[in-house]
Amino acid sequence: MKKIPWFIIYPLALSLILSSCAKNLRNDLSCRELGEHATNAIEGEFSPMGDEQLLLIFGEEAPYEDYAIFASTPTEDIDEIGIFRAKDQAEAEKIAETLKEYVSETADGMRSFVMSYAPEEAKKLDTPEAFSVGNYAVYLILDKNDREVIKERIEEYLSEK
Repeated sequence: MKKIPWFIIYPLALSLILSSCAKNLRNDLSCRELGEHATNAIEGEFSPMGDEQLLLIFGEEAPYEDYAIFASTPTEDIDEIGIFRAKDQAEAEKIAETLKEYVSETADGMRSFVMSYAPEEAKKLDTPEAFSVGNYAVYLILDKNDREVIKERIEEYLSEK
C-alpha cells in the first residue's frame, strides 16, 4: 500500500475542519429587527433615525438592501448604531469599509463639539467600530462594553436558525 504524503493530507484535513466550523448565518432579518434585538441588551433608550444620515455616509449611492440607524434618545449621549443588509457578504464587506471611513470622520468632526457639552462622552469617539458579519455591515459609536455586547448579540442572533 502506498503512503499518501503529509503535504497532501494536512491541507485537505485542515480545509475540512475549517469548512465544518464555518457558520451558516441568517440573511433574512430586517435591520430594524436586528437593531432592536441588539439594543435591548444594553442600558439606554434608542430611537430609529431618518434617511438624512444616509447622505452623510453614502452620498447618493445606496449599496444596501435594508438599513436601520439608531441613536440614543437622551440628547446627552452620542450613542449610535447603524446596521445595513447587503445582497451578499462581499458587498457587506465593502459597506463596512465605507462605514469605517464614516465613523472615523464623524469621530474627528464631533470631538470638539462633544468635549464642549458632554466631555464624558468623548471617549466613545476614540474607538468607534465598523465590521461586517454575513450579509450585514454594522457601525457602533458606543463605549467599549456596550460595543462588545452589541457585537456579540448581533452575531448570536444571525447564527440562530
